[in-house]
Amino acid sequence: QLFSLRDAEVSVACAACVRSRVQEIDKMDEESDGSNFLNFCYKNKRVELEEGVTIQTWPDGKGNVPETGVIFFDYSSGKRVPHEARPLREEVFQSFLRELSNPGLSEQSKLLMLRTAATTHFYNAEQVRAMVRLVDFRGRVDAVVMLFRRIVDLERFYELVYLMLKPSETAALRTRLGKALKPWLP
Repeated sequence: QLFSLRDAEVSVACAACVRSRVQEIDKMDEESDGSNFLNFCYKNKRVELEEGVTIQTWPDGKGNVPETGVIFFDYSSGKRVPHEARPLREEVFQSFLRELSNPGLSEQSKLLMLRTAATTHFYNAEQVRAMVRLVDFRGRVDAVVMLFRRIVDLERFYELVYLMLKPSETAALRTRLGKALKPWLP
């Protein structure tokens, strides 16, 4: 499962919610050592965490979230797809694909639909390829990142999904997914 928090306004009111959600996500992942948080940025600047400081304790070592600004990060879970997971049934998938291909949908709406569906469904690599093809170039990396840990046949990911992406997209994908992607590339 991959979680992205992008363009989330950090304010006094929601800072505790953001911190709580980050800790909740990290606790769900038995393999996490804090290195699962990738591409951490604050006010559009990459944040390099100092020795002994994690995203949970940033910025002051105690985890007091700044009162203003925008933070974003990617979270790459080490959790594997459960052995019993099955891809979405073909007739259900085709129905979802028709909805996703609605020309009246904005790209933002498509990504929201994918994010929502990825929380409860699993897909095969061929289904992910079909969904990603319906997303505009600017959102394709986000779509792949959201769906990556929901693919039941990751051994086909490289051939069916990765190779369809442009070089700039694959570079962004390697950055966004980090060590989670490496085992699936030749």
